[in-house]
Amino acid sequence: MRRHAQLMMLLMLVAPAVAATCKLTPADEQHLRPIPAMYRDAWLTPQAQNNVMRLFADDAVILPAHGTAFTQGKAKVAAWWWPPNARPFQILEFTISLQKLNGCGEVAYGWGTQTLKWKYNDEEKTISQAGTFMMVFRKQADGRWLISSFMWDDQPYVID
Repeated sequence: MRRHAQLMMLLMLVAPAVAATCKLTPADEQHLRPIPAMYRDAWLTPQAQNNVMRLFADDAVILPAHGTAFTQGKAKVAAWWWPPNARPFQILEFTISLQKLNGCGEVAYGWGTQTLKWKYNDEEKTISQAGTFMMVFRKQADGRWLISSFMWDDQPYVID
């Protein structure tokens, strides 16, 4: 137990110095900054499922709002967003604003705000939500940055 406490103390002393010296390269920042907007744009395309999932790592995990259970693995994430026999829907508006981007080496994270407005194709009413998000990115062996983890939260839906 004493050894564990000593290790924790050492980590608390060293971690700030490591964080201050380890930063993303300008090239990595240039590749990472557009990813949240690419994610938004992918949802707005006719081939949304393929285009959205192209941005995720194979072992990606999503942590949905309101304590909904996490889902891990690209195929399971796709099935969570596009389940068989789901009601067709249309996204009417989607904004996403990256507020912070940071990272070190092959791991990065970004967080910000998002708003979404959609409707089911068989209804006239629209549903809106606004909230926050966090994306964790991992650099792949081929140099691409993909979403490794995605978490969001929002206020209660507004139905018009």
